[in-house]
Amino acid sequence: MSLRIVASTALAIGFIAWLLGAAPSLAEEKDRSPAAKTAGSRVSAAVVAEPSRTDADKALEKSKSSGTAVYVPPESRGAVHSRTSGGARGWSGPHVFVLAPDHVGVTTLAQPKLAWFLSKDTRAAIEVSLIADGAIESSIKIRLPGPYGAGIHLVDLAAQQGTLEEGRTYAWYVALVIDPRARDLDVVASGSIERQAATPELARELASGERSYRVLARNGVWYDAIADLSAAIEAIPASSPGAARELRAERAGLLEQVGVIAAAEYDNERVGVLGSAE
Repeated sequence: MSLRIVASTALAIGFIAWLLGAAPSLAEEKDRSPAAKTAGSRVSAAVVAEPSRTDADKALEKSKSSGTAVYVPPESRGAVHSRTSGGARGWSGPHVFVLAPDHVGVTTLAQPKLAWFLSKDTRAAIEVSLIADGAIESSIKIRLPGPYGAGIHLVDLAAQQGTLEEGRTYAWYVALVIDPRARDLDVVASGSIERQAATPELARELASGERSYRVLARNGVWYDAIADLSAAIEAIPASSPGAARELRAERAGLLEQVGVIAAAEYDNERVGVLGSAE
């Protein structure tokens, strides 16, 4: 073998070794998350870049400019895609939806109100249950006799003596009990909830006089926000369709933000009906 061939071979081998051993490969770089890519330069970037506004600050600005609630998910969202809807494709009966985000939503209350949506009237009973993370059996089980009309409903855990532990995550379910003797026929929807302590900053904002559900939504407290807004809608007298239309439109916007489209469409339809009634 000539010296020229040996030299060429050595150069080729060296080049291949450089490609394989060089810090991170193209494939590795592509797979890394944005957070991982910037981890190495975080210190220098922090020195150079100006402090950015928080998501809550941006939500406040957007909320003020649009006059609507803006939901900002908590930084630690837990499991994503933790929400399911009830009613298989082809099912002609009522569908059930929990008014929950697709991640672990937050409440600050030991006994929150949970909201759910029913697409059609039903005479069936409703069963609401909560199972703590790591538990086998339901921590809380509530049986609500029918009938129920189509629309958005609230179940108050305080009225049912149900209490959530702080810092613990729960899966919660709303089941439409079609036949008590055949529970495999239940139409079930589910979401996830975690109780967290309210921060002093949140308490100050809630005392500011701004609508509570807007403050709660932009601070990532989904369940308290949607419950407060829903309770406000229920409290509006029939003689005030304008106020009902405004709040229903705002709730529809919140529901669209988290992807509960069926319930949002229902509220938007009611907004149209209320508008024509004025």
